[in-house]
Amino acid sequence: MRSIQTNLSALKPLATEEVAHLGVHVQIETLPKERADLARDLGLEDLSSFDAEVQLEPVQKNERKIDGHLSLSANLVQKCVVSLEPVADRLSRRFELILHLSSLDQADDSADEDLEEGSTRIIEELKGEQLDLKPILIEALALSLNPYPRIATAEPDVPNSAYISFQRDEGAAQEQASHETENKPFSNLKDLLASKH
Repeated sequence: MRSIQTNLSALKPLATEEVAHLGVHVQIETLPKERADLARDLGLEDLSSFDAEVQLEPVQKNERKIDGHLSLSANLVQKCVVSLEPVADRLSRRFELILHLSSLDQADDSADEDLEEGSTRIIEELKGEQLDLKPILIEALALSLNPYPRIATAEPDVPNSAYISFQRDEGAAQEQASHETENKPFSNLKDLLASKH
């Protein structure tokens, strides 16, 4: 099995045929500039560490897929969805990898599966002769993030807060409409003329 240790920006696409025959073990560390770029792209306040490990096993006889796993860890800061204050978090996730093999003329999107929140399995179809791990790593990190980060003292019920805010906005709109009606000098003219008959 081939072993690779590199940073994210230097991680090159791997030859699919070689991975299928020999397998590969990849350790990825990230540089400050890489983490700053990821933090910006993912809307994070800070990403102080992000490391990952990928191991892909050789293809078994009569199989048309590469099995493996991806593990990641990260220290980061998100913004509280209620107060907008910083929320520190430490991630540690492990994903099962299932990479289906296909040639360019047999490419089929049916094997692709988008990652969903909370998923621990990544299924992809390898199209062509190269396997690019970067998009898989970045998507796995994105889906490992807390979608609703909040500090301990934040209001526990965001929907209720949103509803109260809506009620206030609706009340303000009604008050404004009433005020505008009062300030129109001919707003009651029709009623006034009717009362004269």
